[in-house]
Amino acid sequence: MARRIPGEFVPSDVNLANDPAIMRAGAWAELLFRRANEYAKRMKRDGVIHRCDLSVISIGITGRAANHADALVRAGDAVVADSRERSGAGKNERFHDRLLRLRCVG
Repeated sequence: MARRIPGEFVPSDVNLANDPAIMRAGAWAELLFRRANEYAKRMKRDGVIHRCDLSVISIGITGRAANHADALVRAGDAVVADSRERSGAGKNERFHDRLLRLRCVG
């Protein structure tokens, strides 16, 4: 019997685990990055992860998810942007205060 392959994929560089920036960020940050890529794809977010999404993505990851996300930013695998840039909100409107934009992989 042939094995069924899922219909939707997330690009992932096979060398990501050996990337010096990812190695500096740490194994938990790498796992957070991979999960965030999958979450962004599933939610059709074009690589954008809101800070409030970290609690969903980081279930089972030890330590504070925000610290791992900050490690990805320091490593250059994600950038922090003002959410108004993404949502087009006016100055007085408040959405999520921060979001992450993931670096393209693969």
